[in-house]
Amino acid sequence: MKFSFYDTLIAPEQYQDYQEKLSAYRSSMREVVERGDFSAPESSLCLVSDADLRGRIVQLVETKASRAKLVIVVGIGGSNLGTEAIYRALKSTGSREMFFLETTDEHSLRTLQGLLKDLSSLEDVIVSVISKSGGTVETIANADMLVHILEERFGKEGVLERFVAITNKDSKLWRVATEQNVAVLEIPLAVGGRYSALSAVGLFPLACAGFDVEELHRGATAMRNACLSEESPAALSAIFLVHFYNQGYNIHDMFLFEPSLEKLGMWYRQLLAESIGKTTNNKGDEVRVGITPTISVGSRDLHSVLQLTLGGPRDKTATFVTTTSEKKTFTVPQDGPFASSQKELEGKSPKEIMNALVLGAKGAYRESKVPFIEAFFSENHITPYEIGEFLEWKMIEIMFVAHLFDVNAFNQDAIETYKKITHSALKGEA
Repeated sequence: MKFSFYDTLIAPEQYQDYQEKLSAYRSSMREVVERGDFSAPESSLCLVSDADLRGRIVQLVETKASRAKLVIVVGIGGSNLGTEAIYRALKSTGSREMFFLETTDEHSLRTLQGLLKDLSSLEDVIVSVISKSGGTVETIANADMLVHILEERFGKEGVLERFVAITNKDSKLWRVATEQNVAVLEIPLAVGGRYSALSAVGLFPLACAGFDVEELHRGATAMRNACLSEESPAALSAIFLVHFYNQGYNIHDMFLFEPSLEKLGMWYRQLLAESIGKTTNNKGDEVRVGITPTISVGSRDLHSVLQLTLGGPRDKTATFVTTTSEKKTFTVPQDGPFASSQKELEGKSPKEIMNALVLGAKGAYRESKVPFIEAFFSENHITPYEIGEFLEWKMIEIMFVAHLFDVNAFNQDAIETYKKITHSALKGEA
């Protein structure tokens, strides 16, 4: 991946002040990596060095998924978003079909039933049930309903053999799976769900679907090393977010000029919102800090988002995410009946038109002095290596943002209230 920080509107000396505040923390993160310390809050940094994990996953895939045609992921939030983001971004490169069963709804279950009708054998299916805590309401409910659906379609024998549970060791899900002789993979205890895409959470189902998980780790490793160096792109993007938040810019828009990356934006939305939205800082003082993440897709959202950003309140920054593919499968015909009034379109590929739209958007932001940064997928097509780079860049960026805000990037205490009320409601007590 490549980056541009040309349009941040931040003076070099201002960057230096922030860099000094990050220096000691960056050193401690490097020490976590060197120790392979899975007890540290930043332990997700160690995932990409875990060759043993990749080996166990490859072995389990060969044992359980060699004939799989449909890979089902049962999970929600951090147990699902990263995996789906990677799948959607790379799907065009060729893979087995994946289905993501997230929230509990009839439509998803009926859609899944339809997919199963086209399969001839139970061995055509492999299922990952993913819950870090082991007690996620939607995931447990969906897992049991899926067992019933598979039994109706293929009979009861062997259904649980097609399941793999991915969870914290000794969680409720771990214990139940072990009792039922369901295979289990461990999520390291200190690795939070939203930081877990490069753990077994993402690697196992993606490997089952035929993606190159080693390349994901290789790209993430390269980016981790870059982001923990003195020339850290994660430090620069974190400084950008914090600096403008302190100036009243509390909304950050990820503007993705590649529709297949929209789920990647949703993954980042959770990462930023859940990691940074905090009532108190690390000293216990009330701060009520938080950056609101939004997602835009070009060119679909150009009119609405640019009107609001350029014409509305000065409270937004942006990251433009683009690709450099030069593929020209289609072009606007020279004699097209509808383009006759716009001759400049003739002979242009969809990518050339999109590039012009990106230039128009960036030019408008510059004229209006709206600060933004740019990230480029620089290969001819989006690769597992660059997706690994992107994920690692953003996870380290958020750790740096939290450090500059002096908040905990790894907890999410505010959501416990809704969980308690949900459980009470299911028991008939609410």
